[in-house]
Amino acid sequence: MGIYNLFRRKGCSALCCVVPEDSPTPGFLSATIWDFMGGINTEASPVLTGFNEAAAKLVIPLNGFYLFQEVI
Repeated sequence: MGIYNLFRRKGCSALCCVVPEDSPTPGFLSATIWDFMGGINTEASPVLTGFNEAAAKLVIPLNGFYLFQEVI
């Protein structure tokens, strides 16, 4: 892994969700509730504060996404 699509919750921008770039986007990430922020590459760019790639790698195979809170 290492390349993800990043979503932020509208009205609570610290709540983030990442989905692997090559995976389908879960239905709960609707545009009325979540903003698509683009892609992130954890190998090439700084990682968001609060994002734990080891945890993401454990949970994404189970449910297809990883929720976390960015520390601002």
